[in-house]
Amino acid sequence: MRRTGWIVVIGLALLLALPLRAPAATVTIYVLDAATGDTTTARHSILDSTGALKYNANVLNDIIVHLYEDGYYYTEGQTPIFPDPGMLRIRVGKGLEYETVNDTVWITGDTTFTRSLSRLIDMKTLGWYSGDCHTHINHSGGFYGLNTLSLHRVARAEDLNMSYGLDNGYFFIGTADPTSTADHLVYMSEEYRSDTYGHVDLLGLTSLITPTFSRWKPMLIDIADSARAQDALVVCAHPVPSGDPFDVTDWPGTGHARELPIGLLHDAYDAFEVMCYSNEPGNGIELQTWYQALNLGFRIPPVAGTDASINRLADGPAGAFRTYAYLSADSLTVANWNAAVDSGRTFVTNGPLFTDFRVNGALPGDSLMTVGTPLALSIDISLFSRLPVDRLELVVNGVVERTVEPGSPFASLDTTLTFTANESAWIAARVAGVENDWHVIGDTLFAHTAPVYVAIGNDPVADVAAANFFIDRLNDFQTVVITEGEFESAQDSLRVTAEIENALIYYGAFTATGVEGSTDVETSAGFDATPDTPIPAALPLNLRAAPTPFRAGTEVSLDVPSSKSGMPALLDVRVLDIGGRVVRTLHHQYRTAGSAAVSWDGRDEGGHRAPSGLYLVRATLLGKSETTRVVLIR
Repeated sequence: MRRTGWIVVIGLALLLALPLRAPAATVTIYVLDAATGDTTTARHSILDSTGALKYNANVLNDIIVHLYEDGYYYTEGQTPIFPDPGMLRIRVGKGLEYETVNDTVWITGDTTFTRSLSRLIDMKTLGWYSGDCHTHINHSGGFYGLNTLSLHRVARAEDLNMSYGLDNGYFFIGTADPTSTADHLVYMSEEYRSDTYGHVDLLGLTSLITPTFSRWKPMLIDIADSARAQDALVVCAHPVPSGDPFDVTDWPGTGHARELPIGLLHDAYDAFEVMCYSNEPGNGIELQTWYQALNLGFRIPPVAGTDASINRLADGPAGAFRTYAYLSADSLTVANWNAAVDSGRTFVTNGPLFTDFRVNGALPGDSLMTVGTPLALSIDISLFSRLPVDRLELVVNGVVERTVEPGSPFASLDTTLTFTANESAWIAARVAGVENDWHVIGDTLFAHTAPVYVAIGNDPVADVAAANFFIDRLNDFQTVVITEGEFESAQDSLRVTAEIENALIYYGAFTATGVEGSTDVETSAGFDATPDTPIPAALPLNLRAAPTPFRAGTEVSLDVPSSKSGMPALLDVRVLDIGGRVVRTLHHQYRTAGSAAVSWDGRDEGGHRAPSGLYLVRATLLGKSETTRVVLIR
């Protein structure tokens, strides 16, 4: 969501500033699909010698003219325009898999031009289907009043297989829109907005979650629970639209993903908008936050959601940043596309296309597991790009471990790289190049795969710098809650502060010294769980310790529940003194579902005998904690 209302007045004046004299020439441009010979819907940007966008003002709403950069609009294959005699630049494109037209012609009178677009690659035949997770057709500040037919036209013009319109109440029916066709699905769903906690794309809702916005209640983890109950995907939208984490008054500060560190613990997100026009960096690509999450073992795939508002004059085109999801031999349906995203079988791009990425045969989203020994990896990567790129990089735990840089730009690549994993890791590929084409949005050519995950024994992916990154985010969030909080009740305030404290304890466990926290703050303690304030139940860890009192040692037992993904989750078990200080870490490893038991011999981290007294044993899993008491007698 971006505020571009100022452009409406300026743009309206420009669009309505039609010449009073008769046009000197009528120029009709036919755009054909080279394979069929039929006219095809496409994105046009036709400029005269002064650089002014030329369009037919008589069909303004039908072609949806935009003034972004040089300007562009959509047609169904032909529309007459009325330029003065002279040079005319004809530019036409249709998504990322077709060639583009970029011609200069001279106009002396009435003229008809025909241009054909050839498909250079058909990703569907390889099992990959494109989509935009985040568009709007009737956003605030819009110039046009559009409907789902408009979104479907844009989808055809941009060759988008899956288009999500997140306009909340507009045209919502809880299923694929009737305008959908076999190759171009449209689904109207919801962007839930919290000015405090951040925004989430809710993809595939069968019922709207209302109201569709909030400030201090509910938290996004509750919204995620409601969306998951409908089998909808929850996407962290434009996670960093602003560099100011303390502004909860105005956009873009109100879109900052402040609750992200907490949501990760609750497994609240199915995907992360790595590419979005609303991400703060100039190129709209947010890698740092995503990498930090992956570096703590959170398995969250990348998606692209442009946040394009096609009813606004100044917005960029839908689908110029896009998600490709791998359906293999499955047919294109909303359920299949969403399932592929949920499984982590994605890559994001504004141009380059990964036709294959496998690690020892494993696809993006898959896991490779071995017991205790280094693992030799063979990484197969295939790439096609309409425009040449400069380099391919193999990224392991956020670090570029291999670079393929032939010395001159390349448009296709088939390579096998080798790497030895000596520790648990996530492995992905990315590609970059210089943007030099009108049809590409952003200041660089870019694509990035979702990771393949490698687990060596019980060794977790655990990076101290990543933990400190989220601790800093949580401290900023805590400051916002303290200084700006306008809660309706003390219970609501305690709920949020308890979640923050709990998350600080969790991320602190990754650091060398740990983060001390109050032992009397539990996730579910002291809350009034009413129907309009959904409070997640405490995880059924069933933590217990016996014998107690004890002299030589006590055994701590608990039940590890399964995570949503079914993958191992980080279990942390610590002994604390009554002041909340860490005495001993008993366990800090990834565990699958089942029973677990660890023992404490009554000694501290240095191996010294702890004094007699009351101690607390705290187990933390997926951001939830349980505590039991033990008594040591000397």
